[in-house]
Amino acid sequence: MTKYLLCTDGSADAEKATNQLLRLLRPEDSVWLFTAYSIPTEFLLDSFTTEAIVVGDHDAFATELDERKNTARSILHNVRHTLQKLNVVHMNNVHDLLVECDNVKQEIVNKAKQLNVDVVVVGTRGLGTLSRLLLGSVSSYVIENAPCSVFVVR
Repeated sequence: MTKYLLCTDGSADAEKATNQLLRLLRPEDSVWLFTAYSIPTEFLLDSFTTEAIVVGDHDAFATELDERKNTARSILHNVRHTLQKLNVVHMNNVHDLLVECDNVKQEIVNKAKQLNVDVVVVGTRGLGTLSRLLLGSVSSYVIENAPCSVFVVR
């Protein structure tokens, strides 16, 4: 049994990573589906502390945060649906990881360690929600810091 951490942001590159993983999966494997969203810092007075203060329109902040969460949930749902439709792995071995974070590449490495995965699967570029979180290449950072193998799909 192999444990995979599939990192996805709904981009075309993440879809390619998913498609490549589909070719590798066996029914007994485990897959953690990882996606992240960020807090809308444009509404915050101080985004560097955990006690950040929302300035301006609180309703707009809440709406934007909900939209980001819902987009991330939708991404996970779509990947889960693909796995279920193709019946390549037992669905009780598929787990969702919806993470609120500011540093997605560090969070991927943390989850890989925490879950003791065998392989992290990631695309070469991110778009949308995750791209706002990127300060450098996610795949390069994960390759250098993950405690396991990393499968980068181009």
